[in-house]
Parts: sequence; structure tokens; C-alpha cells
Amino acid sequence: MIVDGWVYGDGEKRKTKIGRRTVHGKWGDPDVPQFGWEIVATEEEEAICGMCEYMHIEFSHAMRHPKFTVLKGQPVKGIIAGRYCGPCMASDGEKASIAAKRIEMRKIEKNLKAKRLRAEKKAANQENT
Repeated sequence: MIVDGWVYGDGEKRKTKIGRRTVHGKWGDPDVPQFGWEIVATEEEEAICGMCEYMHIEFSHAMRHPKFTVLKGQPVKGIIAGRYCGPCMASDGEKASIAAKRIEMRKIEKNLKAKRLRAEKKAANQENT
């Protein structure tokens, strides 16, 4: 599925047999490069990974590759990938791990904020009773 030039997964579980291995989605597509991608952005966005096409993701990596500009005759900007596929696609493992750490930190901060709000709400309710 292509939205605003970005490739998202459509939720259909496509599998390709390569020798003994079974790969999901675009990992088995010879027209889609597997490595050498650049992470151009990370966002908190619920979607389906555009690379494996079945993993539900909360934080997405916008990935670009110089050789991946057309998919099925349509121009594309890149692929929206999840936290597992995104770092695997990146050529620079250090950059990928930094992006993954940022996402984890955002998730931890979000959880801490939610806990703090619940504690404040509970304290306020106890004061009122």
C-alpha cells in the first residue's frame, strides 16, 4: 500500500521460499534492496511494516534507498519499517541502534508520564474522600 509516496504493509501475509528459508513480504522481493537503507525519520505511528508486511508497529522508521524509487510502476519515497526490520535494512548499524534507542527512550518516557498521571489522579481522589 502506497500513501503519500511511502510504502506501508497491507496486512496480507506474503511468504517467499528462498532455498530452505521462508521470508516475509518484501524481504523475498528481488526488486527491493534488503540492505543499504538510510533512516530519515522515526515517528510514533501505528501502522504495518512495509518491509515484512505483517508486523504491527507503534514507532515507524521512514527508510530511503537510492535504488528504490519505483514500486509496481509508481514512484515512491521509501518504505515505512518497524523497529525490527528498520535497523536490519540500515547500512550503518550504529545509526540504526541509536534510532532504536531513541524509540525505546520515547516509549519509557511515555510510560513514566502515564504512571505519574495515574499516581497524581489517585492522590487527588484520596484527598477528596
